Amino acid sequence: ARFTFLTVALCNMGVFLLCFILLIIHGEYTLFFYGSMNLHREVYITLFYAEGIYEFRLSWTAVDKHLVLGVNYAQQNGIEYKTTTYGEDRVLMGADISGHYEGFTAQFEYNAWKEKYTNPATKEKKPEGWYVQAGYFISGLNAEPVARYEVYDQDSNSSDKKETTTTIGANWYAKGHSFKVGLNWASTKYDKSASGWLANDDTKDTYQVQAQLYF
Repeated sequence: ARFTFLTVALCNMGVFLLCFILLIIHGEYTLFFYGSMNLHREVYITLFYAEGIYEFRLSWTAVDKHLVLGVNYAQQNGIEYKTTTYGEDRVLMGADISGHYEGFTAQFEYNAWKEKYTNPATKEKKPEGWYVQAGYFISGLNAEPVARYEVYDQDSNSSDKKETTTTIGANWYAKGHSFKVGLNWASTKYDKSASGWLANDDTKDTYQVQAQLYF
């Protein structure tokens, strides 16, 4: 892949830095752009391109707070499968925002797909979904209650194909954030035509226990 790496940085000394790196491997290319300004706070701008994938991200950080905004777009044409002579094209678009202020954290993300098939018997599909989640870290207890609500429409071109999930849980941390134990309850409700719907029950409850160790 031909690889292009472009970096722009601004620091609190007023120094402007520019770095351009080009790597060529198998004739494909990627562009990455990064900028930073540090005046007791930092602003980062990131642009990314690789094989039909585009991403823009803007982040701001300061003491005990940060905010990140992002948008992305990806396109893949001429996807082929061994089991059929037909192919498909896919497009993905999305946006997200996340941040924290002292012990409070929150995040929102939206994604939409478009799947177009060369087989005339297969109609175009447009899945889409979004979620919002939040948590609050209680320093004296090293605990973080969290909640999340998400909606996934398996095909927005069709009716009754949504699934919605509500998650409530808590995380407990030890040794800073090096060790974490999480407990979640997730309840998913399915529309009548959605994959996962059962004739005798349209809701599925899941209980999760997980642990993470960083070293």
